[in-house]
Amino acid sequence: MLKLPKFFTGLVFVIAVCLSTAYSAIGLGTKFGTIVLEKLEVGAVYNVTKLRNLPLVVINSGDSEVDAMAEVEIPLRGELKEGYEPLSDPGWVRIVPNKFRLKAKEEIRCEIILSVPNDNSLIGKHYQYKIWSHTVGEDAFGAGVVNRMFFSVGSAGPESLRMAKMKQALFSAEMDVS
Repeated sequence: MLKLPKFFTGLVFVIAVCLSTAYSAIGLGTKFGTIVLEKLEVGAVYNVTKLRNLPLVVINSGDSEVDAMAEVEIPLRGELKEGYEPLSDPGWVRIVPNKFRLKAKEEIRCEIILSVPNDNSLIGKHYQYKIWSHTVGEDAFGAGVVNRMFFSVGSAGPESLRMAKMKQALFSAEMDVS
């Protein structure tokens, strides 16, 4: 029988413990879709959850307790949907609560509050931002999910405006044929 030195046996034990920790399931998800808000008024405050009856629900799909947070981020130019510009100030959006502890398989409901500044130069602008829900802490492994949000101030959004132009063009073409 092969005898292993105590050091080697201890090393194997430490590696086994580390691997079992590394392979524990870590996961974070949301029950939330992409939201598009149109014709928002300058100087108004909106509770997106109540407006669309769709709260941001963050879910710990892992098998251990985690600390997590949801924060607003400005998208990079390459992430922008056509017709939108990045939100100029993430302070326009609050997430309540934005920091939380979730047990395994637990979920939390967060409110999204959007405050449009009282500035008429915003009318006709279309903005995009991201909500990044993610684990926090000093662990080597983490999890997160990003949701995209869009809103237009004082007008319909770019998609609605394109559809209206297409309908108008189709109507004009039908009138010319008659």
